Amino acid sequence: EIVENDQAFLEEQNAAPQAAEDTQTPAAPKSPKPRKKWSVKKIAAVVAVALVSFFVLKGIFGVASAKNAPVYVQTQAVEAATLTQQLSASGALSSGQVTPVNVPAELAGVPITKVLVENGDAVTKGQQIAAFDTADLSYGVQKAQAAYQQVVYANNDAYANADLLSSLQSQAATLEAEVNSKQAALAQLQAQGAQQSELDAAQAALAAAQQQLSAKQAEATAAGGYYLTQATRMQMAANAESARKALEDAKSALALATAGITAPTDGLVSGLALQEGGTAPAGTQALQINSLSDVQVAISLSKYEVDRVQVGQSAQVTVGSHTYSGKVVKIDRSTQGSDKTGAAAGAGAAASAASGSYIKAYVQLEGADEHIFLGLEASVDLITAEKQNVIAVPFTAVVNDNDGVYCYLYQDGRAVRRPVSTGISSDTQIEITEGLVSGDVVITNPGSVTDGQAVTNDPAAQKTSPAATQVMVG
Repeated sequence: EIVENDQAFLEEQNAAPQAAEDTQTPAAPKSPKPRKKWSVKKIAAVVAVALVSFFVLKGIFGVASAKNAPVYVQTQAVEAATLTQQLSASGALSSGQVTPVNVPAELAGVPITKVLVENGDAVTKGQQIAAFDTADLSYGVQKAQAAYQQVVYANNDAYANADLLSSLQSQAATLEAEVNSKQAALAQLQAQGAQQSELDAAQAALAAAQQQLSAKQAEATAAGGYYLTQATRMQMAANAESARKALEDAKSALALATAGITAPTDGLVSGLALQEGGTAPAGTQALQINSLSDVQVAISLSKYEVDRVQVGQSAQVTVGSHTYSGKVVKIDRSTQGSDKTGAAAGAGAAASAASGSYIKAYVQLEGADEHIFLGLEASVDLITAEKQNVIAVPFTAVVNDNDGVYCYLYQDGRAVRRPVSTGISSDTQIEITEGLVSGDVVITNPGSVTDGQAVTNDPAAQKTSPAATQVMVG
């Protein structure tokens, strides 16, 4: 139409002078006027209009032709693969074996002279952590020693006196028996009518025995205060034991203060509550020793993820630029309301955080070294499933929309829709449990492709054919 209009315009321009001459009243002949010539600008304008018209028409017919051209797609042959499914999470490094170190009761109120470590320091078993002032404790040992010796000496004297009284009483009883025997002998001689000399001798012997008995009984009476009742003996024994225990306690306190507080195991110091010049109440926790032989990462699992995690599963733990092997050693059996560690799990954990419930799982590292810093955040990749020799395709090949889950096969230059069922997935591939077989060719970027649409996977056609619009599929 533009070309035809340009032609009419030229004809009109040529006919105008002639029409003007035909309509004029006949007049005297005049000399003919020269014909108007076109300017360069007008000619250029006409040519430009013609060229634009040509290219517009060409574009219209070209678009119509492109609509019917095959869409360029990328394809991939379906084949068996090994899939490893992972769950990514993060959490803070902590020790699975935390040993509290308490202040011994014997050191209650004892001044602290030195604190030899700080939080975060590595210590070895037996290493001194804090030292104490031992002057008062040394004096206490001396006092306890003197008190114990005094009780022992007093008891020994009492026991010796009691033994003396017992001996005197025993001797008096022997002498009394002897007097009785001599009295019986004298009576027998008298009954027999013995001579006077025999009677005098028997009488003298009896008198001597009686005199010895009287003397011994006097000694026993004088020592009567040494007698110890059973209750008295028990009390004396209790006093001695009490003094002995006080002495042992004093010695033990001195020994503890001399040794100071020491590390019961290897590890890192945390929670240090000791200050030089101060004292620590008995029984309070002075610090903790965090073992590096059992380093763990606590991660949070949502209700969508907890079924995928089991004790014994392998994991990779990344701390900075260092990666360690690990395994799940524990899963809490109750939910927790908030993530105290600030750890984040996978996509499900974020959703779970809104509901305020999650499960803690603990991943133990293997071969923790000097690059491990407790409290530092670590990334965890759990291997939650692994399958070998399964049909798998790239994630992008699977479409999941209101029409279901399906793939597009590349067959004879056409996109053919095929419903599928999926299984586990890796970072880049997903298992196809039904719908595809090894050797099928799937379109890996289906985008806006439709069932039955003409497609091509020829790279040479990529520049001349429209590409399928890539959209996110899930």
